[in-house]
Amino acid sequence: PYVRRVFIGKGNGAGAARNAGIDAATGSLIVFLDSDDYLAPDALEKMLARYIQVGGNRYIYCGWYGVRKNGDLIYGNPPSYTQHQMLEPGYGHAITALIPREWAAKVRFNENLPSFEDVDFYVRCAKNGFCGEPVAEPLLYYRLGTGNRRPKTDKEIGNLEKIIYNLGKEEDMPGCCGSGGKSILAAKKILSGIQSLESE
Repeated sequence: PYVRRVFIGKGNGAGAARNAGIDAATGSLIVFLDSDDYLAPDALEKMLARYIQVGGNRYIYCGWYGVRKNGDLIYGNPPSYTQHQMLEPGYGHAITALIPREWAAKVRFNENLPSFEDVDFYVRCAKNGFCGEPVAEPLLYYRLGTGNRRPKTDKEIGNLEKIIYNLGKEEDMPGCCGSGGKSILAAKKILSGIQSLESE
């Protein structure tokens, strides 16, 4: 089937949901997409092409549009990737990225964090040498004001950020050493299939 629903129970959080998706996935590559987000029609094609271009040695993220309730769009420019800057508050990118399933399965999401589990995930990707590469155009649409699991006070936000960034600074990170392995072959096959459909 094209869609498989995985039930994890109510109130377990985004980290648990994403880990369940990682465990259920059977392909070489996966893309995280929150329920309040959606992709441009050609997003996967462009992300796959970029993944192949960099030799399968980076996960791929993109720019985004924030969508206001009235339909207005706010452009979010994807930052250039710098491994050590991933440990700095305020630096990062959207949760949506195309990433080898093997990498995601090794890092996994922290299911104990009530929020910022996405930032924590990519900080630990950087710690493991799994680095990113942007597609410098908006391929993701994020509906603003729909999140419901964010901490409510500045103190809660500050504590979570401190936990995440201090975790990242406990040890020196390796260089960007990740390799997509067989996933680049899968990406080429998928992209070829997309392009064949477009030419028909």
